[in-house]
Amino acid sequence: MKYIPLLCLFISVTVSAQKPGKDLRSLVKAEKAFSKVSETKNLRDAFVQFFAPNSILIEQGKEINGLEHYKQQAPDSVLLIWEPAYADIASSKDFGFTTGPFKLFKSKTDTTLVASGYYSSMWEKQTTGEWKVIFDLGSGKVEPQVPVFHFSKNRLAKAITPINKLNELNNLIAFDKAYIDKLNTVNKTADASYFSDEGRIHRNRFFPFIGKDSIAVFADPKERSYKFSQLGGRIANSGDMGFTYGNLEVQLKVNGADQIIKVRYFRIWKKEDGKNWKVVLDVLG
Repeated sequence: MKYIPLLCLFISVTVSAQKPGKDLRSLVKAEKAFSKVSETKNLRDAFVQFFAPNSILIEQGKEINGLEHYKQQAPDSVLLIWEPAYADIASSKDFGFTTGPFKLFKSKTDTTLVASGYYSSMWEKQTTGEWKVIFDLGSGKVEPQVPVFHFSKNRLAKAITPINKLNELNNLIAFDKAYIDKLNTVNKTADASYFSDEGRIHRNRFFPFIGKDSIAVFADPKERSYKFSQLGGRIANSGDMGFTYGNLEVQLKVNGADQIIKVRYFRIWKKEDGKNWKVVLDVLG
């Protein structure tokens, strides 16, 4: 496969007939610009340009500042390209996410694929009006055919009465904590009853599970144990979209011996009915 046709495949992704607002369109435009800088300059400069000063990464089980991390990296020759396949935004228009397939090559001239999967990025609008990434995690397997791009059908309506953002964030973090306590008890990584009808699960070596019915039949690999631990979360000013994140220890047997694999979780929540939190994206990577 040649590199140029690959880009053409990404660019030719079909956009649904649904007409989003200008803020959601500007979010998707920012994501595409992010990938373009990675393509034309280098990955390090792209992350420095598009990561927010308060962005988060998880390294060795701990939170670190994402922007400062990438500033300390030296530019390299790898080529990482990606394209959004799904996007949504909070009713306050200051907080949203995109997700879609990515492909990694050793260099701009290399045609051999090194890795592929799904990126998932949380964005926050800055005081300058620019969108910046505040959290990012990759996982999953890319489908043989380029996914059709679409926006969420469940548009959020701004609440009539003012909300207390701190209280809403604390409620979300507590809700996520109760959820992972339940998952730890039943030894699972997902429970379909907590998901939106538009929910998505991204897991390594699996194509995305999209929709509540698909998630209901998802089963974690057997003979493994799972233990989540929460690190934190953030929320939109409107209190109707937020994300939580933390660690997951997966214990399994390799050649008869116990082994623990440490991964990260990234979970995006949304109040589609204005009252109840539902998972719209769940990533382990």
